[in-house]
Amino acid sequence: MNEDHKLLLEALNLAGQRKGHTHPNPAVGAVVVKDGKVLGRGFHWGAGSPHAEVEALKNLESEATGATLYVTLEPCCHFGKTPPCTGLLKEKKLKRVVYGLVDPNPIVAGKGAEILRRSGILVEHLPLPELQTFYESYVWWTQTRKTWLTGKLAVSRDGKVCSSDGSPIKITGALADNLTHFRRSQADVILTSIATLRADNPRMDVRLGSHSIKKPVWVLDRELSFSMDYQLMKTAQSVILVHGKSASEKRKRELKNAGLECVELSEESDQLVLTELAYKLGERGLHEAWCEFGPILFSTFARNKLFQEVVLYRSLQVEIQEGREAFPLGKNQVLESYRKTNDDKLGSDIKERWVFK
Repeated sequence: MNEDHKLLLEALNLAGQRKGHTHPNPAVGAVVVKDGKVLGRGFHWGAGSPHAEVEALKNLESEATGATLYVTLEPCCHFGKTPPCTGLLKEKKLKRVVYGLVDPNPIVAGKGAEILRRSGILVEHLPLPELQTFYESYVWWTQTRKTWLTGKLAVSRDGKVCSSDGSPIKITGALADNLTHFRRSQADVILTSIATLRADNPRMDVRLGSHSIKKPVWVLDRELSFSMDYQLMKTAQSVILVHGKSASEKRKRELKNAGLECVELSEESDQLVLTELAYKLGERGLHEAWCEFGPILFSTFARNKLFQEVVLYRSLQVEIQEGREAFPLGKNQVLESYRKTNDDKLGSDIKERWVFK
């Protein structure tokens, strides 16, 4: 790994500290280097706050002259809530800019790099695969205006997900659990269902180390049967209920008066039209939703090609025997629209990653 790769990955690590908290903006990290010495680091905190380049350069004056900036995303060249970064980079008289991803936003899309080149700055595009994966959901949302949906399911060694009566059974080990909480933290929103709340009453927050982070949680609840006693009322940043057109207006008013938001989807044959969901999420600038629900709804999403990514945990130890099948229709049939990209061993579990073909 050469020095450019190493420093761009350092910038990516900075961006990762805020992924899932910056929407509708992407998470970005930046590192300023001169003569082999790091002079500044920065990341974008969130919409309306200074961009990563500004943070990395904010304490530098003449020492920035002739330096190299490593930034995960092409510098912006337009006025939004903050001024364009290209102007600052020219003003600081940088010698070189190395960036990881061409911004898919048509307002930028190569224009930022070209402006810098015309000003005499050496600009290099270094499309590392780690960066392509990191920005998958941002690119998808920018191009489609739909939120990237990642479905997660944990399966026992014998292909079950819970006991026969639906009560939860611990399947995954600590490493898989930590990865789940990490993925929750990096998603803009967590999506679950009323059936999952009834069965597990989960917290749906992020617990990494001693820290607990609240996230927005959307709940698929066609009839608005949500209970104010669910743990979510204490552990979620906000709760948004996704209901059908047939939901009671009186019930909607009750829930709104209790501080909950309701989002309506169309219905067909007494079922939510789930194809509308990614657009509803996308309208709010949400790049990625981490989806946790039971096997029936998981299979419905997968068979209708609603996930862009699937994370499947397979236990190598836990067997349930008398339990509910993870894939009643067969795994190959449920995931026929997806291809497996890798298997990773996480202690006593295997993590499979699948992406839409």
